[in-house]
Amino acid sequence: MPLPSNAPLKNESSPVSFDRFSEPRLRSQASRHRTTLGRILIVDSDLQTQEILRDHLSRAGYEPVVIAHGPSAYSAACDEKFALVLTELTVPGMNGQDLIDRLLELPRPPGIVVISADDSRETLIRTIRKGVFDFALKPIQGEPLLAKLSRAVEASRLIGVQHDLELERRMRLENQLEWTLWKQNVVNRENNRLDRNLFQNLHTSFSQGAGFGLLLSLVRSLSEMSEARDDGYLVCHELMDMVKNGADYAERSLRIFEDIFHLISEDLPTEPVTLVDLHDLLRSTLEENKRFIGIKKQNILLCDCPHTFRDVQIRIHPEFLASAFTELLKNALKFSPVESQIVILIRKDHERAYLSFMNQTTPLPRATCHGATRGNEIIDGIPAEFERLVFEPFFRIVKTVDERYETIDNGLGLTRVQKIITRHNGSIAMFNVNDHIGAGLRVNAEVELPVLPAAG
Repeated sequence: MPLPSNAPLKNESSPVSFDRFSEPRLRSQASRHRTTLGRILIVDSDLQTQEILRDHLSRAGYEPVVIAHGPSAYSAACDEKFALVLTELTVPGMNGQDLIDRLLELPRPPGIVVISADDSRETLIRTIRKGVFDFALKPIQGEPLLAKLSRAVEASRLIGVQHDLELERRMRLENQLEWTLWKQNVVNRENNRLDRNLFQNLHTSFSQGAGFGLLLSLVRSLSEMSEARDDGYLVCHELMDMVKNGADYAERSLRIFEDIFHLISEDLPTEPVTLVDLHDLLRSTLEENKRFIGIKKQNILLCDCPHTFRDVQIRIHPEFLASAFTELLKNALKFSPVESQIVILIRKDHERAYLSFMNQTTPLPRATCHGATRGNEIIDGIPAEFERLVFEPFFRIVKTVDERYETIDNGLGLTRVQKIITRHNGSIAMFNVNDHIGAGLRVNAEVELPVLPAAG
């Protein structure tokens, strides 16, 4: 599959830029869902401006909180979670520029948009360089201001997610040595357990009533329920439809088995591409799957890539990698709530590129080898004990099956994704991350791919 053509990059003056993917007719509904969580701190001592801002933000769906005193506003930002701070440059008790400096020094700095009557070029440049998202001049104009705030809230959300992700990464790295030492002592026992788990999963899939077991039962039913005729057998169309569906399930599963066998036994030709090309491949994959994004009125927030990504290369097989992206996207869509947002990030360090598919969680009943729940046990996200098991063949944490996404829901999809990433000399993990703005848990499916050494 050819790589898509490069789309123009956005201006890098903003800390984070993004593309949003959703069904156009559903975008307003998705927007309403997101803004119900948008608490915005307004720091302005002018009563008329306060009322104008409170009115505009409330009607747009945000939750405005007005504080006129600079030190009080700073204390509130330290103690509470705000999607954004909207501040004047002249506030009682503290210089506006000092307030911005102190806010940006917080461990989790909020997004900041400045409102001011001072339109001097020097003031604008000085303020923007600090790292604020945008600048709005008085008198306040509702629609332009709301457009700036919408983009700033989304950018602030992405930065918060990146912060949470890096915090989770540091915690996991700190525990890695202890984990490695413990693993050396139990490796044989662990391998035996994983083998037993694999065969139990295989037995479950082949015997329970929703997969290969259903096909076997239907074949037996054909001989019992069909009517013998001189020239053959008469079979009711309902039973034959069920046989066809079972055969389709088996055929699709076998195709994935063949694909996995090809991945682990044959060479995988790759080609060098930049991270901008990788981002474009991801963007085109999202476009091709928009109909699945619209099933539950969800939307995708895709972090854009900076100009510096043009100088970073990795080696990929575009067709296989795009299919892995599709599987991770569908997995995120299936297991997240209606009208929720999937966040997709691309980051890098000196040695690796990281792609994260992050979705909010929906508590669901746990699956067991007997196809039933264990009492009333409910699973929210990825329990730590299952992080290493989710990529095993036929392993499923929850019972949910949703045929609207055109997947066979037998656990083979993520197994195939892991093999694809492994053949790219990369790795993939799936784990929970706490959402810093209060949306609860997010599940992060994180892909790591090696970066090629810089030329020269």
